Amino acid sequence: MAVEIFIEPELQELEQADVAQEWFEIASQLGLDEQLRHADRSEEKKAPPYMHIDPKTAKIIKTLCPVQMEYKKYRASTIPLDVLKEIQKAETNGWYSRIHICYDDKSPDPFVIGFTHSEHRWNADMHLIARWGAELLPFEQLQAKAIQRMHSDVKQAAIRLKHEIDMILEDVDGFANQLLGGKDAPKFEFTPQDISKW
Repeated sequence: MAVEIFIEPELQELEQADVAQEWFEIASQLGLDEQLRHADRSEEKKAPPYMHIDPKTAKIIKTLCPVQMEYKKYRASTIPLDVLKEIQKAETNGWYSRIHICYDDKSPDPFVIGFTHSEHRWNADMHLIARWGAELLPFEQLQAKAIQRMHSDVKQAAIRLKHEIDMILEDVDGFANQLLGGKDAPKFEFTPQDISKW
């Protein structure tokens, strides 16, 4: 079983208590409230060292691992010890409002994601804490796998959209007449699998 922990190299030194204390003091003196909003929850005034998830990576993870649940309820496979230690560290420091495990029923290879404290749930930043599995593919391969997985959904959504447009193009005058008669204009939506929400 392979495990990967996503600690940002430039934040790794914050694991040392003296460095974390100096960081907290300087950030406080500079009035960096947004920087401090996580660290002030930590017993040792540490900031979370994990990798920020950008929107593209979030969508790749959502595509490959659509099942998401609180880590305490996860039962698809055994959580490795190294991952449990990172979850415990994140919980002890109070860095996240919630920690979820994302996985796929077909091939678990889960991701552990921490959602930062935010006034609005939809606005929380996400950090990638860890992942584990039989083999840990590089993100370039994960992206290719996500594209392959979405292929069918994208194709079906495009066919539906094309069909609606073709129907209008077959009788543009008739369609225009219907609009003049009070029919609402259609709202064309391209709707493959929804990967926008967590």
